[in-house]
Amino acid sequence: MRFAFEALVVCVLAGLIATSGNSQQITASIRGTVVDASGAVVSSAAVTATQAETGFTRTVTSDGQGDFIVIELPVGHYRVEAEAKGFQKFVQEGVTLDVNQTATVTMRLAVGTTTEKVEVHADATLIEAATTSLGRSRPRAFNRATPYPLSSPARRTTVQRSGHGNVSGQ
Repeated sequence: MRFAFEALVVCVLAGLIATSGNSQQITASIRGTVVDASGAVVSSAAVTATQAETGFTRTVTSDGQGDFIVIELPVGHYRVEAEAKGFQKFVQEGVTLDVNQTATVTMRLAVGTTTEKVEVHADATLIEAATTSLGRSRPRAFNRATPYPLSSPARRTTVQRSGHGNVSGQ
């Protein structure tokens, strides 16, 4: 009876640990509003975020209030573009995203043809108003130099295959 209780406690704790690891977010997001030169909202504008390092892109459409949010973006440097019929293309370079950060970008579209574009070369403001948790990035050198506690030789297990197709740990 005591063994069954201990096994149940171990299973519950293992489940809690496994699910808590999945809730950590290693991405970021870009949110903002698309407006025209007078400050009126522009709905149904196509907003595209392109990561400079990989070329990864994600496109969303602004809603009826001109608001948009591009979620689950890998950390990195982004170029954000907005396009709408009857307006010049708006481009903002230099949007840097870190873990769990939300960049806010106001996309101000000028009236004109879609062959014209307005480029802004400035960083977007990073805010944490959308989330209550904090995250941080570590340099790659830190990750390589820091040993994992479970990778010590005393904790390693080897897996061997027995002659009957069973797997056993040692």
